[in-house]
Amino acid sequence: MAVKVDLEKAYDMIDWQFLEDTLCFFDFPSSWVQLIMFYLHNSRTAVLINGEPTEYFAPTRGLRQGTNTPK
Repeated sequence: MAVKVDLEKAYDMIDWQFLEDTLCFFDFPSSWVQLIMFYLHNSRTAVLINGEPTEYFAPTRGLRQGTNTPK
């Protein structure tokens, strides 16, 4: 029997409040929690549709993956 789990999709579904609560539950330093939450709440992103980037927008859940360095 084989089990395949697509963890990539899990990043899209993470609720930010759940993440903050989890970090606090595991006693992460409050300065780290604040920094992580600041980063999440102040990020902007765009997606490619037919090879063209959309306008930037503010995501409301999920975590960023990969790097934003130009190729």
